[in-house]
Amino acid sequence: MVRVLGKGIRLNGHANDPVQGITYDPGAVLPGSIYVALSRPEGDGHDHVAEAVARGAQVVVTERMGWLPRRAVAVRVTDSRRALARIAARYYGEPARRLQIVGVTGPGSAEVAFYLRQLWAAAGRPVGLIGALGHELGDRLLPGRDGAEEPSDVQHMLACLVEQGIGRCVLELGSAALERSITEEVPLATLIRLGGETPPGVTAGELISISWERGLAPGIRLVSGRWQGAPLWQVELARASRDGWTLRLQTGRGPMDCTLAVCGQQNMRAALQAGMAARALGVPAGAVRDGWSRLVSAPGRCEPIRRGQPFGVWVDGADSPAALQEVLADARRTAARRLLVLVGGSAWQAADELTGLGAAAGRLAEVVMVTSNNPMEQPPEALIRPVSRAARKAGARRVEEEPDRDRAIRRLLGQAEAGDLVLLTGKGRRTTMELAYVRVPFDDRRRAWVALGELGWTAGDSRS
Repeated sequence: MVRVLGKGIRLNGHANDPVQGITYDPGAVLPGSIYVALSRPEGDGHDHVAEAVARGAQVVVTERMGWLPRRAVAVRVTDSRRALARIAARYYGEPARRLQIVGVTGPGSAEVAFYLRQLWAAAGRPVGLIGALGHELGDRLLPGRDGAEEPSDVQHMLACLVEQGIGRCVLELGSAALERSITEEVPLATLIRLGGETPPGVTAGELISISWERGLAPGIRLVSGRWQGAPLWQVELARASRDGWTLRLQTGRGPMDCTLAVCGQQNMRAALQAGMAARALGVPAGAVRDGWSRLVSAPGRCEPIRRGQPFGVWVDGADSPAALQEVLADARRTAARRLLVLVGGSAWQAADELTGLGAAAGRLAEVVMVTSNNPMEQPPEALIRPVSRAARKAGARRVEEEPDRDRAIRRLLGQAEAGDLVLLTGKGRRTTMELAYVRVPFDDRRRAWVALGELGWTAGDSRS
C-alpha cells in the first residue's frame, strides 16, 4: 500500500494482504476489499466507514483518521480520489498503459466523443468509448452517468477493453469528469481540445485544437472548422431534412459532397468536429465521409425514431424556453409540412419558464400538445394551464392538453401526416418521471417506438 500511494500517508496497521476488491460505495463492500471514502454529491463516504468495515473491508482509505475496529487497516491520505485512482490502476493491471487513449474536452465534448468513436472505428479497428452519453466496451454497452464515474470506474472499464483485445479508446473529459480526477493514472496519447484552454492537470503526448468560427445562418452556411489553427475544410452549403444533413465541404483538394445521418445543428456541428478529429488521427477522408452517412445519433439530442413512417419523429431533452426555441428552429430548417410538438413543464420550474415554453412552442409549431414532464406532488393540470395559455397567445393553430404523458405521445403521433415532423421534448435520453415522492420509469424514445408500432409502422430493429 505504501508503494502504491507513495510518501505522505499515515498508516495504522499492516496493509499487505491480498486485495479482493476496491470500492467507494459502502453498500458494495465485500470481505477483503479496500474501501475508499470519497466526498460525493450523494453524500460523504467518511460517514459510512463503520458500515464498510462491518461489511468486511480490510483497508479503509480516508482523509480523516478516526476510530476503527482492529480488524481493519486505516490509511490516511490528503486526497482520497487521487488515492483511489492509484490503487485502482494497480489493482486492474494499469490498463491505460496498454491502450491508445484519446481525450476530448471542451464545449460539446459529449457529442463529439460519441461521434468520434464511430468515425475512428470506420478505419476498420474497434474503438471503445467512455463518456457521459454512454460507455461502449466491446460487447458491453453501459449507460453514462453524466460524468459521475469515479477513477476506479474508469480503470475497470479500461481493463474491460484490454481483456477484449480493443486497443483504442475515446475518453470524454467533461467538467464533471475532470472534477473527479479521472485522468489520474490515465496517460493520454492525444487530447482533442474543442476551443478554450487545456484543463489544469491534463497532459497528453499530442494536442489537437479544433475551433469553430461562425454560427449557422439561413441560406448559404458560413461555418468553418479549424484544426491546429489552419483551415481543414469550409462548409459551403448545408441543407437540413428530418433524416439529417446534406453538405458540400470545400477541402484543400476541391469540393466534397456528403451526408450526415444526424439531425439538428448541435449534432451537425459535433459530427463535423468529430470528422476533423478523425482526420487528425489518420482516418482517411473517404472513411470519414462514409462514416458520417452511417452515424448513430447521440441519444436524446434531436434523436430520430424511425419505423418506416412517412413523417419524422425526433426526441430531444429541451426543457427550458431557450433550449426549446433552439430545437424548434432546428426542426423548422427541415422544411417540414407541419411541426407538431410535445411540451410539458416540471414542478420545479417557475411560472415564467412555463409560459416561456408555451410561447416558444406556439410561435413555431402548428400543433402543440401540452402535457407534464415531472409533476412531482403538483397536479399536472397546474403545470399544463400556463403553458397552454402562452401557446395559444403566441399563435399556435391547435393546442391540446393531455395530463398523461404516454397518452399525449400516442395522440400526437396519431395526428401526424406524411411530410410532418413530430418533436417530443423535455426528457431526451432521461428514462424516469418524477411523480409524488416516487420516480418511475419513463422513456420518450421507447414510448414513441411502441406507439408507432401500434399505428402500423413496424420497420427496423432499433430506434435510430
